[in-house]
Amino acid sequence: MKNKEKKSVKKLLPMATLALKNEFYFETVMILSTIMEARLRTIITRIDKSNPGTAFTLEHCIKRVKYLVVNAKDPILLDHFDIQYLDELRAWKNHRNVIFKNLPETHVSKYRMEKLAKDGFNLLSRLIGSYKKFKKDWQKSLVKIPA
Repeated sequence: MKNKEKKSVKKLLPMATLALKNEFYFETVMILSTIMEARLRTIITRIDKSNPGTAFTLEHCIKRVKYLVVNAKDPILLDHFDIQYLDELRAWKNHRNVIFKNLPETHVSKYRMEKLAKDGFNLLSRLIGSYKKFKKDWQKSLVKIPA
C-alpha cells in the first residue's frame, strides 16, 4: 500500500500543477488537500507505528501530527515540523472549508480561489521539503551502525 500511495502522490502533484495552470482552482485545492493528507498520514504511521486509515481527514492528521510534535514523541519530527507551520496548515484548511461551504450559496471570486490555490501550493512545497528531510533522517535512524 505504501508504494501505491507513493505513486499516487507522484502522479497527483503534476495534476495539481496543470490544474493551477489551467485555472481550475477548485480541483487544484482538492488535489493539494489529498497530497497533504497523504504525507501527514505517512508521518503518523511512521511515528505512531499505527495506520490512521482513511477515516483520518486532513483536520485529524494535522491535529495528530501537532500532538506528536507538542509531546515530543520523536526528536526527528521536532527537527522538521514546528507548531507554527502546522497552525498555518490548519488555517489554510479552515479557509478552504469556509470558501467551499459558501460555493453553492454565493459567488466566490476567482481571486479568492486563485489565492487559496497558490497559498496551498506554498504550504505543500514546505510540507514536501520537510517531509523529505524527515524521511531521510528517519531512515538513517533505522540503520544500525556496527560497532
